[in-house]
Amino acid sequence: LSAWFAGRSRPERTTVGTVVLFDDTYMNFHETSVGISAVELLESCGYEVLLANAGCCQRPKISHGLLREARAEGEKTLRKLDEYIQQGLQIVACEPSCASALTDDLPDLIDDEELGKRIKENVMMIDVFLAREIEAGRCTCEFTSLHDEILIHGHCHQKSLYGTTFMKEILDRVPDISVSEINSGCCGMAGSFGYEKEHYDLSMQIGEDRLFPAVRSRSEDAAVIACGFSCRHQIADGTGAQSRHWVETLRGNAK
Repeated sequence: LSAWFAGRSRPERTTVGTVVLFDDTYMNFHETSVGISAVELLESCGYEVLLANAGCCQRPKISHGLLREARAEGEKTLRKLDEYIQQGLQIVACEPSCASALTDDLPDLIDDEELGKRIKENVMMIDVFLAREIEAGRCTCEFTSLHDEILIHGHCHQKSLYGTTFMKEILDRVPDISVSEINSGCCGMAGSFGYEKEHYDLSMQIGEDRLFPAVRSRSEDAAVIACGFSCRHQIADGTGAQSRHWVETLRGNAK
């Protein structure tokens, strides 16, 4: 993603503001389409986008109990992000587990309470940012989608910290679109849990509880939306369906 961002030509248009996109490991090295789509969506809404290569959010270390290492490395990441915040900019993330690590875990691990407070107030999920900008009247964008029907699976961190309401509010702004949310709990992958041999069967059982049947029984034209990297792979492994991040399904038309 960082190579694509550095080598592309920037759109020439009047912007409604500048926003910073956190370049997480997943979309920088594994699913660059998510990051590219996020940049293009924000730019289509009239925003200038800066890409923050600030390092890892430390979610992998936190999840495996390596808190001392996460604290040391994570504070470096937060201080790099704080350089943007000191310029009056807000930072958006696409991956829920990264956003939760940045705003919920790392601020509690580091000693600098003021830094943690600034991060909590100025780092957010991309849907939260856009929904707030729309509510404030700064974003008057009209949205379009290639899909007429969307089925949402919410990531556990997303549902516990931010909810799916902001995302659904944005999707509902697309004319003549049907948006529904699967009444699912965890997809079963839970970070690296489902990749581990001793947890694989349980991981798939969790997916089969509600998520997999709902995906299999969807209408043929319905797009499956999952913000989490691990959720998307779990859905693919369990059902064969290709799910996408919601930013990959929308484009804006700045007025």
